[in-house]
Amino acid sequence: FDMVTSNLGVNNFSDPQLSMQECYRVTKTDGKLVMTTNLVGHMKEFYTIYRQVLVDFGNPVYIEQMDQQEAHRGDIGMHHDAVTGVGYRIDDMPIRHFRMNYANGTALFQHPMIRFGFLPGWVNCVNESDRETIFVELEQRLNAHAAEQGILRLTIPMLCIIASK
Repeated sequence: FDMVTSNLGVNNFSDPQLSMQECYRVTKTDGKLVMTTNLVGHMKEFYTIYRQVLVDFGNPVYIEQMDQQEAHRGDIGMHHDAVTGVGYRIDDMPIRHFRMNYANGTALFQHPMIRFGFLPGWVNCVNESDRETIFVELEQRLNAHAAEQGILRLTIPMLCIIASK
């Protein structure tokens, strides 16, 4: 292919390295890879509140599991290495930030994209027996935060990688 694109895809595959190898394999010589991915630090407002709920709950294993869940997005260096590690040359790596706005935590948890793309990872950080207690408290705190701020804003750092074969 002359160009391979991935919009928020590679970091969500079970084997991102294999995905990158396949992208490289199907890219023509002098072809391009253009991909976007969100980075560690996405939704920092949510994770700050979630972390505090878990701290207050008192199970440090849950905090470790949440940190691992959040870290799978990777940082700039990890994505640079993944792209160059399969043979691409980086042309540009701009970062932009955007915001997702929700009326409150209840609206966040009801949003289809959140329910499909994020909520499963968040709930799997805690044991099933504790989920209801933790997520009721989390929703209440997100709602209180939204009431104080007038809206629940979540910041998303987005990395775009443009590379050549």
